[in-house]
Amino acid sequence: MANVDNISAQGFNPVLAVSNVFNGLLESYRMSREFQATFDELDRLSDEDLADIGINRYDITRIAHDAVYGDGVSAL
Repeated sequence: MANVDNISAQGFNPVLAVSNVFNGLLESYRMSREFQATFDELDRLSDEDLADIGINRYDITRIAHDAVYGDGVSAL
């Protein structure tokens, strides 16, 4: 199914469709890199450092995911 953005008065625009797919892939890649960087930064902290900022080691994945993708409500 064609995205409405890909349809002009002349019809379907395949160049725009490919551009939108490429931009979506780039954004997904950028977000996955940001998630990994956030996860790695928190994972490098000691258990004591994590406790100081109120984070349990088991919560690192959720916190990194929420920080990048915004799918949850973070209490931080």
